[in-house]
Amino acid sequence: MQAISPRVPDPPPFPRRWSAKPQTNLSTPGFDAGLVATDFHGDCHSPASQSSKTVYPDGYTVLTLCAEATQFILSPGSRGGKCEAWSMQARERERLCRNACACPFCIRDTGGRWTTAEGGEIQDVTWEAGNVSGSSPISGEPVRVWRGVLVGDSLGIEYSVSLSGAPHSLRVDSPLWVSTSTSFAGFSTSTPADAFAVPSSCPPPHEPLTANAPLDSPTPPAPTPDLLRPARVGAPPSFPAAFAAHLVVNISHPGYDGGNVLLDFAADCSAGPRRQMSRTTFGNFHTQLMRCDEGRVYSFDLQGSNCAVRAIPADVSPRVCEVCTLPFGLRDTAGLYTLDGSLWRGVRWTGAFFEGASVVHSGVATTRRHALSVQAGWGATAFGARLPQSSLVEEAGWVRTHVRLSRFSAAVNASDFEPPPCFRASRGEPLVDVVRR
Repeated sequence: MQAISPRVPDPPPFPRRWSAKPQTNLSTPGFDAGLVATDFHGDCHSPASQSSKTVYPDGYTVLTLCAEATQFILSPGSRGGKCEAWSMQARERERLCRNACACPFCIRDTGGRWTTAEGGEIQDVTWEAGNVSGSSPISGEPVRVWRGVLVGDSLGIEYSVSLSGAPHSLRVDSPLWVSTSTSFAGFSTSTPADAFAVPSSCPPPHEPLTANAPLDSPTPPAPTPDLLRPARVGAPPSFPAAFAAHLVVNISHPGYDGGNVLLDFAADCSAGPRRQMSRTTFGNFHTQLMRCDEGRVYSFDLQGSNCAVRAIPADVSPRVCEVCTLPFGLRDTAGLYTLDGSLWRGVRWTGAFFEGASVVHSGVATTRRHALSVQAGWGATAFGARLPQSSLVEEAGWVRTHVRLSRFSAAVNASDFEPPPCFRASRGEPLVDVVRR
């Protein structure tokens, strides 16, 4: 008779209230975002009444109050300096306030139960190893580690805690879409008294978002039924091999909405993904320069400080050079919309509809265990050309990314992909991490 393996106990739960300075690396097929730093405060007695607040380095702030079904978006001076308030639609309340406590770009327990949920279906993490002694690759300090799987074994989870039991790091690996690795600096089991106070400058909430919502609205706008008409089913057009655009990116997952990230982006994939180059500037403060042709990712602030270089694949997943890049979105690679350059993980386009003057193509990308839902929106110019307008990708139980494109241009320059002077000493030498402050 085969012995039954003992159940691995769950890791320690997160406290009801906590604050930290999470740093998260996010990557998708074709793209590495580097480290996204935030200040985060959360209070989750239950998802339906939880509050969370995320502050980005430029001051952009997302305050989510589930008890009021409202999000407050505070923009820094560089983005207008105003406060907007939005009532959540039913689908957003379902996603943010029903089943999961908030964790920025990560998965945590909810009331002691490690789960994720989508569409009313709750799935538990299956822990395969737990309370294993180890050393933090971030700080070198001793930690205890739990490893498990989630959503039909399609997501890998690794969670480590310090010897005091405080969260130290949490990794979510998706072979399909967004993978994240989060460290929790400055973790505290309390929140400031005014963490969730609504600033006096904020107006009453707007009505739920519609298709006419501004481009910088906090959540993807939902089309109204009178704008939707069937269109001919087929794959969307191909992107130009080289292009530049302004992007508004919304990233959310059960329990959490990260608001909008503004990106200025340029890419050249004319020599194929393994030699592609891209430049992504986050807001007005930080740039990621990806050079697959060199096997390097350069990170730097716009003033030429905090310059660091990482190697592909030693420090960065090799999948960033497997398909042509679109930050947090999906574009074609040599005419094929695919997650890894193969037909095996290509998108199967199943429908299309008109949304006003735009055509939105919908499809799925599947593996043996899981699937992504994909939408690609394309509009027409006055001259009849079609231009990409949006990319929406959602992995059930995990991340949904919505990218909206504007100021699209097929004109890029080789100089767009040159690292700044702070890297000149290291180029051409054996690759090591370089930091200039």
